[in-house]
Amino acid sequence: MSKTKWVAAVVIVVVLVAAYVMWKGNTAMVPASDQPTAAAAANAPVANNNTDAMMAADAAALDAQIQVYTANVKGLDQTLTVGTVTAAATQTQDILALATKLGVKIQVRIAGAGAAQGSLQALFADMTRNISNASSQAAAAAKNVAKTPNGTALAQSKTQLNAAQAYVVTVRSDIQKLLAGIAQR
Repeated sequence: MSKTKWVAAVVIVVVLVAAYVMWKGNTAMVPASDQPTAAAAANAPVANNNTDAMMAADAAALDAQIQVYTANVKGLDQTLTVGTVTAAATQTQDILALATKLGVKIQVRIAGAGAAQGSLQALFADMTRNISNASSQAAAAAKNVAKTPNGTALAQSKTQLNAAQAYVVTVRSDIQKLLAGIAQR
């Protein structure tokens, strides 16, 4: 099987898994690390995983994770408990780890971007800043409910997780723009 067909097969599997999860209406708090198909696609061993196709496959896997995560954060309105807050905070960190791993690949490609390097570096810096902000918000949310598991802490944690989710969506947007910029060079 050629590399292109293999990448296409991985992307199709990830999309099918995401569609199945959305079809089933599964908004249970499941850490991203427990969702094996998308994580496996992002971590698939390949000789050169910095190709446009491989980074696109990694981005598709990340998108699938973010879609499930967004539904989970929105579901906090119905199931706001210490457990769901902790699970959402953990899921945030798992997604950010995947984004950071993809960011390393993107940074390698930016180094060879020539004249476009400056604008791509600025966008990469924004992505990195948003990853840091999302991580801080998720960590604070988990810390709040661990330290003081009451209604006030839960409400504050929900606000922090909503902020983290907004940063994660911005990270996804930055990654899409970076991949488009890299592909144009």
